[in-house]
Amino acid sequence: MASFLPFLIATKNLEISDRSFDAETMGIIADAFDKACKEMHDQTQPDSMQESIAGRLIDIAARGERDPKKMCESALISLGLAPNRFTIRRPQISPLRARFA
Repeated sequence: MASFLPFLIATKNLEISDRSFDAETMGIIADAFDKACKEMHDQTQPDSMQESIAGRLIDIAARGERDPKKMCESALISLGLAPNRFTIRRPQISPLRARFA
C-alpha cells in the first residue's frame, strides 16, 4: 500500500518546517503511518484523523524514535485510539462474589 503521508505533508502543510528528516527517517515515518492506518482497520479515515496521526508520528520521530511499531503504538495511544498498556484497571468482581464479600 502506498503511503498517504507524503500527500498529507504536501497538501496540508503539516508542521515539519522546524525539523529535518533524511529520506530513511521519512520512510520510517511512512511505515509507522501505514501501520497506524492498518491498526484502525479502516483505510478511509477522515483527513483530520490522518493529519493528527501524521503529526504525532512526526513529533515522535523528532524525539529520536525510529522503530515504526513503537511509533505507531505511541501515536495511537497519545490520540486515545488504542488502550495504554500501563493503564491501571480495577479488577472486576462478579455480582455473585460481591454479594458474599
